[in-house]
Amino acid sequence: VMIRYLNNLNMNKKLLLSPLIVMISLVVFGAVSYVGLMSQQSAIKEIFNTRFSAYQTSAKVLADMQNVHANIYKVISWSNSNFDAKKIDDLAKQQITKIDQADVSVGKSLGLANANTGQKKLYQIAADQLGGYKKAVLKVIDMVSADFSLATTMMMAADDKFQVLNKTLQDLLAMENKLSKGSYDFSQKSFIRVLIISIAVMVIAITLSLGISIFMTKLILRPINKTIEVIEDISQGDLTKRIDIHATDEIGEMSRHFNVFVDKLH
Repeated sequence: VMIRYLNNLNMNKKLLLSPLIVMISLVVFGAVSYVGLMSQQSAIKEIFNTRFSAYQTSAKVLADMQNVHANIYKVISWSNSNFDAKKIDDLAKQQITKIDQADVSVGKSLGLANANTGQKKLYQIAADQLGGYKKAVLKVIDMVSADFSLATTMMMAADDKFQVLNKTLQDLLAMENKLSKGSYDFSQKSFIRVLIISIAVMVIAITLSLGISIFMTKLILRPINKTIEVIEDISQGDLTKRIDIHATDEIGEMSRHFNVFVDKLH
């Protein structure tokens, strides 16, 4: 049925069939590439705007808290060494400010719409622990100028709270690193998938184009060759030969008129 339909197509449609398949294939290839590029763009944005930003925040909070804890010990040491009281007070205030800034950063991360349940849980724990650590540090700072020994004892409690906080922040950083790697792996898989699909579409397009071109060439040349054979027989005097007509295209129409012409001669 398909061959009969193709036989009856006009010659210009037969000649345009192969380029049409190529154009359709190129459109499909373009659509696949567009979807793939959009997916890649989305993955890259997610990595940069979400994962990288969250990783930076976690790393900064962790580094700041480690620095704060070291500086609290410095405040105690300076106080014991009778350093300038203003410098000690300024250093202490700087640490409280850093804790507040860390608390704000954790709060912002907790409010992110794209944060998953695990992230929100850790951020909430970190926020609570930051509050507890800040209270312990404030007690040490308030006591350090009045009673060094008691401040040192209180620092043990602050140190315990810091160790717990530090562990939570380490876990948070590890989670962000894991999520970042997951986003990167997804981006890589998406790229490979798009590449494979694009290559497959291109191979199919080339194969279809070549196959249809070869098929249409044979479909067009077959009746022409048969017509040539009949014309050769007639030129040698055999007026009983006729062209078998199996199509209604231009070649079929020409064959029909040729048969009528030979009938009149015969």
